[in-house]
Amino acid sequence: MRMVCVAGGSLSGLECARLLAAGGLEVHVFRRLHDPSRCFWDLHPFYEYSPRSLVVTDDTPLLRKAVDGWLADGHVVDDCNCRVGRMSRTSKGTTFAPSPPLRRVRDAHQGGLLGLLGSIAQHMPSTCRDRPEVLAHLAASGDRWLASDLSGAEL
Repeated sequence: MRMVCVAGGSLSGLECARLLAAGGLEVHVFRRLHDPSRCFWDLHPFYEYSPRSLVVTDDTPLLRKAVDGWLADGHVVDDCNCRVGRMSRTSKGTTFAPSPPLRRVRDAHQGGLLGLLGSIAQHMPSTCRDRPEVLAHLAASGDRWLASDLSGAEL
């Protein structure tokens, strides 16, 4: 069986890993990437200030298909309690103009984006392996890539 690695454990990285595994590949997912601009144990600002729900539009068929799978697996639920639109202030007061109806989903377990990523990662196909190491370096070597951790050990 061929082995591939996915660098990054975002929604797109985890969905990529799931699709590769469904195609018969052994997949190693490295969700912890070396970022020298911050501490490994601190949340990235993206996660601290992420919206509570994910908008799924009609022009994103791959995302819609992934969200349908996450709904079926219980990772997300429809989020119908959001008001999306534009506030306008005029001389007559403040008005709210709702946006066209959009499908919105949120983490089913109230863990936010990080909780959703963890839930999806725990339920990957058996040929996916969630690697705990910090991926610090990738280098091309002939027809393959070499990955190493912070100490320089090959992964």
